[in-house]
Amino acid sequence: MISISFNGRDALFMYTQLLKEALLEIEDDDVKSIKDLVEYCRLQDDVDEGQIRKVENEYRDHTPIWWYTTETFIYPMLNRGLRQMDVDIILKMGFFIRHLHNHITELYREQQGNMPTNFQVFRGQ
Repeated sequence: MISISFNGRDALFMYTQLLKEALLEIEDDDVKSIKDLVEYCRLQDDVDEGQIRKVENEYRDHTPIWWYTTETFIYPMLNRGLRQMDVDIILKMGFFIRHLHNHITELYREQQGNMPTNFQVFRGQ
């Protein structure tokens, strides 16, 4: 029998799983969500206004993976929010987390049949 402790890491794991499930289930208005994120970013001291305008005006022109990997505030802000468990950031970026998750899932399904064996993927910092 596996011993389960709801202290420390186990509780954190449960919390993150519940948060992930909730974020992926929320159906909200993307236009409003982008507007809310942009307004939140304008209140932050460390977010470049040019990058904010770029997200505001061009979000729909690119894939979520493109936004996550390009030089904008999205990658550092999202990672900071997740690392620090900052619920404000996570909720403001919830629409993006959902889009990114759905896009990765879609790409996985497309490529799943084309790959004869398992393969490894690495991400550098």
